Amino acid sequence: MSDSVQPVTSLFHCNPRELSTANEQSIYTLSLLERHPHTIQTFIPMGLSPLDTQTRFLVMVAPYQFNEDRPYWIKVRAFVATGNQGVTYGVGVWHAPMDECTECEVRDGVDKDVQVFVPPSVVGKL
Repeated sequence: MSDSVQPVTSLFHCNPRELSTANEQSIYTLSLLERHPHTIQTFIPMGLSPLDTQTRFLVMVAPYQFNEDRPYWIKVRAFVATGNQGVTYGVGVWHAPMDECTECEVRDGVDKDVQVFVPPSVVGKL
C-alpha cells in the first residue's frame, strides 16, 4: 500500500427523518447532493434483527453533468433499500448524504474529500 493511501472508517448513528406530508403521502425534500472525488463510501445498517423487515432507507444518486462539473439535478434517482442491504457509492458519485446523522466515533477523512452541490432553487430556502 502506498504511503499516501490509508483506510479510513467512520461510524454514524442515524435516526429517521421527519417527513412532510401532502394528500396523505410522505414527502422527502432533497436539498443538496455530495460527492467524494477520491474515495468510496459504504453504508451498512447495523444492530438490526435479521427478522426486521420494516427498516427502509432512501438511496439517492444523480449522474454527473460533465460540461458543467456538477450533478444532473433533474435526473436524480431514488431507490428504497432495506435494513439488510448495504450501499456503496463509487468514487465521485453524486449522492444524498445520510440525513439526521449524529457522528458517534471519529476516525474520519471524509470531510477532507467532500464536495457539496446545492441547486440555485434551494439556496434561498436554506
